[in-house]
Order: sequence, then structure tokens, then C-alpha cells
Amino acid sequence: MKTIFNYLSVLILTGMLISNNVLASGEFTEVVKGSSNEPATEGNAKSTKINPIIFNLDELIEESSLNSISPWVFPVHALDMVDSYMPFIFRTKKSAAIDELKVLININAKGKISGYEILNEEADKGLIERVGHVIRKLPQARPVPGFSDYSPILFELVIRK
Repeated sequence: MKTIFNYLSVLILTGMLISNNVLASGEFTEVVKGSSNEPATEGNAKSTKINPIIFNLDELIEESSLNSISPWVFPVHALDMVDSYMPFIFRTKKSAAIDELKVLININAKGKISGYEILNEEADKGLIERVGHVIRKLPQARPVPGFSDYSPILFELVIRK
């Protein structure tokens, strides 16, 4: 989930730069109307030069902590799936007492879930099996365009009630 937000923040940053004309270049001409209702002419036009600012997206990604950006991302509906299984996961008294469940999910080099581990010590056997069922239902992770290496990775899924 943290990876999804980091990827989206890079896209939002790029969109903000484009919408604020930071990436624009060229010449901008503004016509200023005279003080005595005289028509605008070439003589009273102000010309402003806009210098291009070029950002390298690869450098921006490197600067914003490469450890927090992942080459793999789950589809958005994966979080909705986990939310829909909340009553199933926390259906017993012992599992209902847990406020936060931390799960490590292994993603292989093809984007498939290859394993998981629950980090909570108070998790019983039934909770571990129910979480395993939910994780097996999750969709395959998708590669994020622009990375040169799509190696296996470990995701941390935090489920809070």
C-alpha cells in the first residue's frame, strides 16, 4: 500500500509540474491595454521569455528514497478485497482482540505471491489460515513501468480494524 501511494505521489508531482507550466518553454507575449482606452498595439505589448526547466524523472525517483519505491504494485481493488474480508479475518474472539495485523508478502520475479508470514505473535492457527486464504485471493502484482530490474520483493501489509 505504501508503494502505491509513493508511485501515485510521483505521478501527482509530475502532473503538478506540468499544470503549473514549470515544464513549459518558449516566449509569452502579454498585451497591455493603454491607460486612456487606446487600442492595444505592438508598441505597448510586453514580452516575457520563459526559460525551460527540465526535470529528469529518474533523478527525482533516486532522490526520493529508492527504498520506498517498488517496481511492483498491486491493483487498487486489492485493498478493497482485503477490506471486504475483514469480518472473515477477525471472526473469533481471540483474533478480534488484535487491533493491527502485520503480514509480510513475498512477490517473486514474475509478480506472483510466493509466500507470506504473519508478524503478530498473538495470531492463532485459525487466523493464520484465514489470512492465507485472503492472500491467495489477491490479484497478481503488476510491474511499474520505468524500472530496469523487476526482482523479487517483500511487501508489508498492515491490516487495521
